[in-house]
Amino acid sequence: MIIAPIIPNYDEYHFDIAVQNLSIKGRNVGDLSPKHLKHYNINYAFVGHLERQKCLNETTRIIRSKLDNALQKDIVPIICVGNHENPIFECATYLDGLNLQDKHIIIAYEILSATLKGKKDYSFTKVEESFQDLKDYLDNSSVKLGFTYQLIFGGGVNCKDIEQILTIGFDGILIGDRIESLVETHQYLLKDTLVLM
Repeated sequence: MIIAPIIPNYDEYHFDIAVQNLSIKGRNVGDLSPKHLKHYNINYAFVGHLERQKCLNETTRIIRSKLDNALQKDIVPIICVGNHENPIFECATYLDGLNLQDKHIIIAYEILSATLKGKKDYSFTKVEESFQDLKDYLDNSSVKLGFTYQLIFGGGVNCKDIEQILTIGFDGILIGDRIESLVETHQYLLKDTLVLM
């Protein structure tokens, strides 16, 4: 599990920490640079979060700059796609021309409307179709360009849907910042851990 808190704190669960934004290049006011992240042993950063695209007009050029900055400094980018009808086009647009050799990336497929509302408003049939298309694209691209990847799902996820999402084949899920879902998910994970002990 990777958690993106506002500031790093003591972690008794041994979670990895991710930041929700990254600077375009070097150090920018209000954004963290890869150098800052490495200082705190943070190795993951969201790039192109759908809410930043929608609410802050974060463009493809900005997203690609942040992605390049992360890759050059060995920060694993969590690249958000799902803002458009064709998530493969989004992936290709973001990744085209970047040096991905021996890099690891995480693609977060989100449903924009669910992310903005904080609740599920999609069908699992559509999610499964998009998953298969993305997986095929990423499998082919990773072989050609020499990178590894994980494909995760987010957008209004709640605990009762986790197993179905993972059954589709996703490598993980994103849990939003709605307090109820965080508390519910933490309890769900604790319950699951206790069952496995």
